[in-house]
This record gives sequence, C-alpha cells and structure tokens, in this order.
Amino acid sequence: MLLKKIFKPKWQSNNPDVRKEAITQLDWGKSEDKAILEQLIKHETDDTVLKAALKRVLSVTDLIDLAQSTDKARQAAHNRVLEILAETSTNFDSFLGQHLQRISQDLAFDLATGLKSSDNLHLFLQSLHLHAPDTVLELAINHPLSLIRQKAAELIVDPEKLSILVSRTKGKDKGVFQKAKSRLQAYKDQEQAKLAHERELQSLCDSLEQHAATEATKYYTEKLEALIRSLAKFDLGQHQEHQDRIERALQTCKSRANQIAEQEAREHQIVEEARLQSGEREETCQELEKTREKLKSTPLTQQSELSALDALIKTQENRWLEATRHQRVDKTEQKRYQHVMTEIRHYHIALQRLFSHQSELSDKLEQARSAADADPVERKTLVKSLRQMVTDIEWPSDYNLHPLLQAVSEAVGEIQTLQTRHIEDIGKFKDKVRKDLDELEKAISQGEVKKAQRLTKDANRDLEHLPGKQKQDLQARLKMLLSQLDELRDWQGFATRPKQEELCEHMEHLAEQHLEPHIKANKIKELQKEWRDLGGSSDQHLWQRFKHASDNAYAPCKAYFSEEEKLKQVNLDKRESICTELATFIEAIDWDQPDWKLVDKINRKAREEWRQYYPVDHKKGKPVQTRFNELLTELDTKLNKEKERNHKLKQEIVSRAEALVSEEDLKQATHQAKDLQKEWQQVGITDHKTDRQLWGQFRKACDEIFGRIGEQRKQHQEEISHNQDKANELITAVEALAASPDSGTDTALSTLIDQYRSLGSLGDQTKSLGQRFHKAIDTVEKGLQQLRISGFVDYYSQLLECAKSFGAGGTIEWPASIDELDQHHHELLASRQNAESGKEKASADTLKDIVILAEILAEIDSPQEDKERRMALQVERLTAGLQQSASDASSPSSRFDGLIQQWLTAIPDEQAASDLNELTERFKRTLNNIAQTVARS
Repeated sequence: MLLKKIFKPKWQSNNPDVRKEAITQLDWGKSEDKAILEQLIKHETDDTVLKAALKRVLSVTDLIDLAQSTDKARQAAHNRVLEILAETSTNFDSFLGQHLQRISQDLAFDLATGLKSSDNLHLFLQSLHLHAPDTVLELAINHPLSLIRQKAAELIVDPEKLSILVSRTKGKDKGVFQKAKSRLQAYKDQEQAKLAHERELQSLCDSLEQHAATEATKYYTEKLEALIRSLAKFDLGQHQEHQDRIERALQTCKSRANQIAEQEAREHQIVEEARLQSGEREETCQELEKTREKLKSTPLTQQSELSALDALIKTQENRWLEATRHQRVDKTEQKRYQHVMTEIRHYHIALQRLFSHQSELSDKLEQARSAADADPVERKTLVKSLRQMVTDIEWPSDYNLHPLLQAVSEAVGEIQTLQTRHIEDIGKFKDKVRKDLDELEKAISQGEVKKAQRLTKDANRDLEHLPGKQKQDLQARLKMLLSQLDELRDWQGFATRPKQEELCEHMEHLAEQHLEPHIKANKIKELQKEWRDLGGSSDQHLWQRFKHASDNAYAPCKAYFSEEEKLKQVNLDKRESICTELATFIEAIDWDQPDWKLVDKINRKAREEWRQYYPVDHKKGKPVQTRFNELLTELDTKLNKEKERNHKLKQEIVSRAEALVSEEDLKQATHQAKDLQKEWQQVGITDHKTDRQLWGQFRKACDEIFGRIGEQRKQHQEEISHNQDKANELITAVEALAASPDSGTDTALSTLIDQYRSLGSLGDQTKSLGQRFHKAIDTVEKGLQQLRISGFVDYYSQLLECAKSFGAGGTIEWPASIDELDQHHHELLASRQNAESGKEKASADTLKDIVILAEILAEIDSPQEDKERRMALQVERLTAGLQQSASDASSPSSRFDGLIQQWLTAIPDEQAASDLNELTERFKRTLNNIAQTVARS
C-alpha cells in the first residue's frame, strides 16, 4: 500500500503542478490516456489543471460531450469551446454543420454570449433555429444580454412560439415583447387576411356558379366582367380546389354571355332597322308636307314641273313602302301619310287636267277679257262655259289658284259685275235722263243757259247707255227742249260776249305763266267754271279760242298729273300689298299663344307704311282703305283686350307694391319689391298712356321701399361706426390690462371679452379689430399665465420651506406672504408637526426619489450620480403606464399633487435631515417648469 502510494502516477499527485505537468504527457488519441483525461476532467478541483486537461481534448465533439458533466467541468468545457471558435483557423460553418445538433441549451447560452460581438452571431442563431428552435426561444426569453434576446426573437416566426414569447416577456422585456407581439399580430393579421382572401374567393366562386345557373339576362355580361375583374387578383394556381369549379363556371358564363350578346345584337339590329325605317317614314312625311306647303303657296306653271311632281310622288310612295316593310305602322302615322299623299295626288290630277285644257281656257279667257262690249247673252254663255271647265279641273280649295285659274276667276267676276251693272244701269239711266230733262226744262224756263247746257250734256251721256227702244220717247223730248235752249242762247249771246272775250284773254295769259301744276290747274278750272257760268257761247270761233287757250295752259300740267297718277297707282298697289300681308299675318298667327309684342309692332308698322304710300286715287283707294280699316279694327280689338288684361295685372302689381311700403320687415319688403319689378317686366303690352301712369305709381312705391333701405343702411352704418369706436375702447382697455396684470385681471378680462362679444356688426373692420382684440387677449393671457406661474412657484417654494423647517427640528413659522394656505396642505403640515416620535422615518433615498420624480415631471436633468436611479424610476413608470388604460393615466397636475403629498408626509430620518436643504433646493428648482407643464395641460 505504501509502495503503491509512493509510485502512483503523477496525474494522481496531490500537487496540482505535478498533475498539470503530467497532463502534458497524455495523448487524447490514445484510449488509455483519453480515459485518464476524462477522469481528470470530471473530478479535478483545480481550475488550472482542469483547463490544461481540456486543452488536451482535440475533438470538439468530445468537448461538447464533456460539457454535460459537473457544473465546473461544464463551464470549463464551454470556455474551451469558445476558445476554439475564437481561433482564426476554425471554420465556423464547418463547426455549425458538424456539432450544432449536439449543443446543449447551456452551451448555446454561453456560445451566444461569446459571439455577441462576432459577425458569426447571426449565422449561429440561424443555424441553431433550424436544429433547436426551442433553444432559440429560451435565448429570446432568458438570455441576460438584450442584444442576444433581440437577435433570437427576430428569428422566431412560428406563431405558437411567438405566443409563448409574448406571454413570457410581458412586463419583463419591453423590446422583445413589442417585437414578438407585433410579429404575432402580423401573423394573425396575415391569417385573417388569408381567411378573408379564401372566403372572398369562395364567395366569388359561389357567385360565379350562381351567375352561370341564373336565368336572368339583364346586365349579364357586365356582372360577368365584374366577377372576372374580381378574380384577377387571385392566383388560382394556389387554389386548386377552386380552380376547376371556377373554370367550369366561367366557361358556362362566357358561353351564356355570347348567346345573350348575339340575341341582343339581333334585337338591336331589329330595333335599329325599326328606328331607321321610322326615320325614313318621318322624312317621307316631312318631304311630302314640305312639298304640299310649297304647292299651296306657289302653284306649278310648267309642264316639266308636273313631271317632277309625278316623279316625287312615285319616289316617296316607294320610300314609304320600303319603310313600312315588316313593320307595324301606328294609325296616326299612317293617317298622316295617307292624308298628305292624297292631297298631293289630288293636286297632281288637277294640274294634269289644267294643262290639258290650258289652250281652251286661254282662248275663253281672252274672250272674257273683251266681253265688256259683248252682248249680255254672249257674256252669260261665256261665264257658264268657264265655270264648267274650272269645275271639271277640280282644283284643291286650300291651294293658291294657278295664275290661269286666277285670271279666269277674275274675268268671270268682272263679267258678272258687268251683267249686274247692266241691268241696274238701264233703270238708273232712265230715271236719270227723266230727272235731267225735268231739270233742263226748268232751267230753260228760268233762263239758266249754263245749267241747261250742263243738263243737256248729262242727258245725252245717259241716253247713250240705254238700248234703242228704251230711249226713243226720251230722245224726242230732249230734241224739243234743245230747240227751246237754242232760242234762249241766241237771246243771251249779245250780253255775254264781252265777258267771254275777257276770259279768253285771261286763259291765254295763264298759258304763258310758269306756275306750280296744281295751282295752274286750279286757275284753269276757275276760268272754265266762269265760262260755264256764262252759259257757253254760240260763237264757235270764240269757243275754239277759249278751248285752244285752255289746252295750251293745261299742257304742262297734263304730264305732271300723268306721273302723279302712276305714283297713285304704285301707292295703291303698295297699300293692297300691306292689306294682303296683314291679312296673312292675322290668319297665320296662333291666337291661343300669340307674340303680343310682335302683333303690336306689326300693327304700328302697318300704320306707318300705310301713311308713307300717299297719295292714292280717292275712288280706287276707298275699298282698300275700308279693308285696311277692318283689318286694323280686328287687330285693335285683340290688342285692346290683351292690353286691358295686362293693365289689370300691372294695376295689381302697383297695389301690392303700395302695400309693401308699410311692411315692417324691410328685408322681406325689398325682396318682394324686386320680385314685383321682375313681374312688371314680364307683363305684356299695355296702352302707353295708362302704362306711364301706372309706372309712375309703381316707381313711387318702389322708391319709398328702397328709400327705407337707404335710411336703414345709414342707421346700420352709424351703428357699425359706434361699434367700431366701442371695440377700439375695449381693445385699449385689454391692452392696458396687459401692461400690469394682477389678481383682478382675469375677472376684468372676462368682462371685457363679454362686452366685445356683445357688440354688433363691425363692418369692414371686423377682421382687423378681431385680430387686434385677440392679440391683446393673448398678451394678457401670457401675463396672467406668468403671474399664475410666479404665484405657483412662490406658494410651493414657501410650502417646501415650511416643510424643511420642520425637518430641521425647528418650529414652523407660516410665511406672512402666504395669505391663505390650502386647507389640505395646512392639514398635512399640521400632521407632520404633530407626528409621534415613534413614526417610521423616511430615508434620504425616499426623499431623493421624490425629487427625481419631480425633475422628471419638470423635464430637467438630475445630478450625474442620480442618473442610474432616474433611469430605473422611468422604467418603473413606463411599466406601470403600460399596465394602465388611457383613462387611468395621471395628469401632470395630479402627479405633482402626489409628489407634494409624499414630501409633506415624509418625515426625514437623521441622514435624510442632513440632505434636506439640498433636496429642498432641487425640488424648488423644478417648480417653474412644473408650473408651465401644469398650465399647458
């Protein structure tokens, strides 16, 4: 035993240095030496020997296995593995590939710690995540280094592990917790989106199948296109379970859509054809109606025009047949076409008949024009023949007569007039001749030669109109009376000759004078009248002298009066044209909805033009004048009725306007007055005189209404001016408050603000005065805030001084500057003063924590030695804040009140009392910033 003890191996020596030396001789590659090294590693107590033994382990795999032994050997093995990894010759990728699956959790923790500053950390964690994801989870939760936890947490993507990570890091590791929570939420959101995506695809698939099976065709293609657009955002290759259903439904839908499109195309074609045919029918009717109106106003006069009309009828007839083929035509439309076509065909037939009888009609017309001298029996036969020919032609009654028919109609009328006159004139002339002969006999008996000569001429002229048998007895009586007249004339000739010679001289002198035609003609008539008054002359030489002188005198007037007659005829034609146009206008206008202004204008224009066309022959112009007067009377009747109606409307408007003058609501009155002005303008024509009278009344009422507006505006402007002056006074008062704010400033400012708000309109200075006022208020508010901050600081500074004086063991003396101590603070100080000596005292750290929290609240720096404690307090506050809801979060004011209460209730111990002055001063330095923070909140 002793020998064994003397000769035991060096690696079993009690001397660590000997064991360490012996280890250098051992070879890990030999099984016997490997067993010795394994035994040493497991049982060695000396760190240097253990480290030397581990260095002899050449296999990383063996080192990793040895790391599973005792805690001491495990840690040493971990360190050795880290040393090997730190060697530049080590291939990290090879190490990960060969040994990562054998690494324990503890070794993983140590390896991660060792690699914290290495570029291989990320690669290590990635590989570890592939082979041991649970270990990575533990690293993210429990590794002491934040960097490692963050890196490990970044690799965790499994939702189950993320959920574990969130639950185990909540309230412990904010950084990892937030990342894991965010990633877990993103995963949940992704899953929700995926489910929503799947549901949407399922819904689209169902909708597509329903669309394929539906019988409804309305908007079928549009709905299909919308479904296809919705499907476009899906990758159907990733949804094989839906792809086949969708493709089948799509094929069915597209086939159905094509069928619907073809059906719609056919229906559209039918509708389009119907529309085109309807358009053709409408154009046909319009063309025929246009032709009818043209034919009504302008008859065709040429044979070629008849052929053209025939071609048009056939063309439009064929066009109508084509436009009605395979179409059901409305009865109204068919009736319209048939009516106009029948009219045109009737016109065409009548025109054909006219042209076929044109030559015969022309001959008859010539006979009619010369029928004035024909025998009455011949005229009667001619009229009957013409009427029969016109009846056979059957010219449409609504159409203007063909010029030939018009001429025939006029000729027939003239013949009828002649016939009527002839019958009437025979009786009239017989009566006239008898009357003339009676007066002639009376004139002869009274010796009135001139009158007798005139009556003789009248009797001879009238006898010429009587047939031979009708005038024989009258001629015999006239012959007897003429004999008596000759005897009378011979007896008077001796007395009148000198005067007649004088008249001849006057007439010869007049012929040589250059006078205005009308004056000269009047003088000629006067001389001729004097000649006739003398009873004429039986001396033919003297009569020829007078007549020759008269003809010479009248010769210049004759040409003038000839031109004047032409002018009279032109004016007469113009007046007839005016009558025709006026009659056409009256007939054409729609009297149910007439343009009264146009009617009134036409009425006035017609009168003006009528007066322009003067002179006219009085006799010929009389019928035209009568017709014109009748047309004007018709127009005036309608116009006067309309003017009377409009007069009543304007009278009503005037009454309403006059009623508005006394309306209390001026704004409403003004608005209604403007409406009445618009109504006035919309009223139609009225009589000018009465309109001016009503307009004066209406204008007067409106002027009174709008005059009240002027007065109101003046009053309003005066009020605005007064308000502006008052506003300037209030602004000046606010600016004065800003100069020296005090305890009463707040109340005074509120009063001034109320007064400013109670002001009325400020007009165009509203913005500028408002800006000045609010700027002054801001200045006062800033002064008040500074005053409140100063009061806050003074109050709490002296409150802290009171607390400090108690902490120093003295008697509390309330500062005289504090007028009224808060009741709660007074109670706290009193409680502090009366506290029992056995009460637990506050340490310096407790008081310092209160001061640091005050510095945090004031956002000012703490001394360097308190920075770490300040960080810890901030973390605690942050953790506590995360666990509170938003409604539970404390305001700066309540936090400060809490700190003051803690300070006043904390009675310092001996050590804290020595630091109380410094801590109090630090607390007081926070007051200004805290006051500003409280004010902002």
